[in-house]
Amino acid sequence: MSGAFAETIVYFGKYRDWRLGAVPNWYLNWCLLEDWFEEKYPDLFEPFQDEMNWRKEQGVYIDD
Repeated sequence: MSGAFAETIVYFGKYRDWRLGAVPNWYLNWCLLEDWFEEKYPDLFEPFQDEMNWRKEQGVYIDD
């Protein structure tokens, strides 16, 4: 089971070409806290937020 955007492909950075559902929690949090992230990747901001919220609600932690 995973969040609604878990199959979204990340197209930048350290986890380029990874499914969002496989990206570590620390990386999702880091991106969401960076000022540039929402402006530079507006199409990924909501999926990152949704995935992180789903993981928090479900108690899911993905490490690298």
